[in-house]
Amino acid sequence: MDDGELPRRIGIGLLCTLVALSGVWFIAAGDRRVTVRLTVESVTRTITTGAPTVAGLLDEQSVVVRPDDVVRPPATAPLVEGLTVDVLRGRHVTLVLDGRATPMTTVAGTVKELLDGSRVHLPQGSVVDPSASTRLAEGLRVSVRRPSVVTVRHDDVQEVIVTTAPSVRDLLSEHGLTIGADDAVEPSLGIVPEDRLVVTLVRSGTHDYTVRDRVPPPLQVEEDEEMPYGKEIVRSPGREGLTERVYRATVSEGTIRDRALLREIVLTKALPRVVTRGVKRAAPRDVPSAPPPGAEVASEGLQVGRATWYDRAGMAAAHLTLPFGTVVKVTNVANDKSVYVTIDDRGPYGAGNIIDLSPEAFSAIGDLGTGVLDVRIEW
Repeated sequence: MDDGELPRRIGIGLLCTLVALSGVWFIAAGDRRVTVRLTVESVTRTITTGAPTVAGLLDEQSVVVRPDDVVRPPATAPLVEGLTVDVLRGRHVTLVLDGRATPMTTVAGTVKELLDGSRVHLPQGSVVDPSASTRLAEGLRVSVRRPSVVTVRHDDVQEVIVTTAPSVRDLLSEHGLTIGADDAVEPSLGIVPEDRLVVTLVRSGTHDYTVRDRVPPPLQVEEDEEMPYGKEIVRSPGREGLTERVYRATVSEGTIRDRALLREIVLTKALPRVVTRGVKRAAPRDVPSAPPPGAEVASEGLQVGRATWYDRAGMAAAHLTLPFGTVVKVTNVANDKSVYVTIDDRGPYGAGNIIDLSPEAFSAIGDLGTGVLDVRIEW
């Protein structure tokens, strides 16, 4: 072996080693595969894939994601070893809670998950149809009837009943009460029973019967001379009351022909809703009867600008140029509410303000407390 052969052999060996290592690195980098779990419609599969992201995995597995579906983790998330990918299908269902129907879109898998997600409290004795374990399907109608304490008066008998009946008709039927052709029922048979309801079955002829009425809280207004006119602050929300009234009625052919109030009993006294209302008036203004020199005269039947309000009565307004007696439609562009006013004054005189409304007209399309509204006026 000459002096140059050994270095050549060492160099060739190092080169081969580097080529081999480079090939291993290339294969590892170009063929990265991970094992993940994919769950669609509660069916789970274990998949080994080279897809870089969740979106790539779904595309590879031909899983179509619809607008109402939810993917967890999101489609842009990278795939890592052991990751679980869930595709939750969105479904359109209707939840009927105590007789009130609400259409909704949900990714819940079962009726129980739907109720838990909607935070529906189910006291003991509640009826859920279909059962809580039922898988949700497109268009499913889920009915929940929670027990109500109802008083039923019939044939000189008064009963307190806990019921989940969907209507007064069903309530009476469940308790074996038949309704004759000449009998009358209050409230109507289609009403959904709720707590403290009193159902009265009045047989044909003359009878005394009782109803209970909810009494809204009365309004109690306290005027504040330091608060701007039109501003209100609710000091107490109040509380509704409950009143029992006893009537004497004559029933024939299923209709109450004559009824007289015998007595009235307050079971729960209504507490007032207390409101503090501002009565401080704006200082009177010296308003010219004609527009100032150089004022732009509107002639196209449409203006866009700001509306203000000032202290005056009626559905009236001030405008710089429109003839007195012109009826103007004023629309709040923020909420599309409109009001009609009659021009009988001149103003306003602030830059950008096109009409000055009475408090009554202003409050019909916006909050007096804002002072200014963006409006469109037409005539």
